Amino acid sequence: MTSTRMAAGARRTAWVPVVAGGLCGVIAAVVYGIMLGLPLSAFSLLLMGGSGLLIGIVSMGLVLLASALSAPIPRALVISGVVSVALAALASWVLTRGYYFVPMVVTAAVTTVVHISAARAAAGRPAGRPAARDADTSITARVLTLIVGGFVALFSSLGAIGMLREQLHVGCFYGTEGEAAGTWMCADGIGYIFPGLTLLFGSAVALLSGILVLLGARGESARARTLTVLAFVPLLWSAGWLGTVTLPRTDPLPDGETWLSVWVISVGIGTLLAVAGATLAASAPVRPGRVSRLLWIAAGTLLAAATIAQPGLAVATFAAAALFAAARLIPALAQTAPPSAGDERDRINAG
Repeated sequence: MTSTRMAAGARRTAWVPVVAGGLCGVIAAVVYGIMLGLPLSAFSLLLMGGSGLLIGIVSMGLVLLASALSAPIPRALVISGVVSVALAALASWVLTRGYYFVPMVVTAAVTTVVHISAARAAAGRPAGRPAARDADTSITARVLTLIVGGFVALFSSLGAIGMLREQLHVGCFYGTEGEAAGTWMCADGIGYIFPGLTLLFGSAVALLSGILVLLGARGESARARTLTVLAFVPLLWSAGWLGTVTLPRTDPLPDGETWLSVWVISVGIGTLLAVAGATLAASAPVRPGRVSRLLWIAAGTLLAAATIAQPGLAVATFAAAALFAAARLIPALAQTAPPSAGDERDRINAG
């Protein structure tokens, strides 16, 4: 089995570790809970399922990166397995102090074995109609863009704690009597883990769905339309969820403020700028040209302005930008890229 066929098989089955990781994580949480007699909770299922998805995404990203760099795919599969196990061990100690160490490492190991087996099976099957080289490169670059956007959104979600606590006052109440009068009293930092994860949920679902669409959808038009729609999901989810935890509140506020004004100032202005930028990006022609460049510049400027106006929305704006880039910008840039030496040689030989 040649390295080239193995590489093609790994690319065709790049979605496998993502699905396998999530399923293995949930199964591991159930089995581990039964073995130790622990009550099954939504926290353990989300923790293990999300960790499994992250393990699968890392494994898939390393293989696609190796494909883009023309590195040996079999070696990349082994490296991705080692990195996935190491990531599972690290996440276990950081998040649960080693409590879920065994099932997380097992999840990583099983995910890796499933990915290697699927890649070998796909490499052994006769390939159908060969895909164009530039199409493979474009899809790989777009998937990597979504993966990078996901990690940037994950790290930027840490900055949302200030927005939730200091501006939207989630988990806080305003003192009106006694020594606490005129001050905000809020929960500690741990109390904002779940609100932060909930805020991240919309971006994570949109990016993961985008990856599966790129790897599974047939036809460029279907990919572009679906990714364009998904790009609006993080923005609308963030604005909607933050509205549900702010607007219905009736507890006291300082004089002259309302919960509507708190939401508008903290979230509404940034969301308006971001949605405007997203609309311009969605309307940019795929074919490169002056109008397309102007629309992309304007869209990027508005998304950047939204992030500057409210850094807590970066978890949504970065995810939306990655989805728009995968949907429309990278294909447009691929059309303007000069042909490679191999493509030019093939064209001359065909002529």
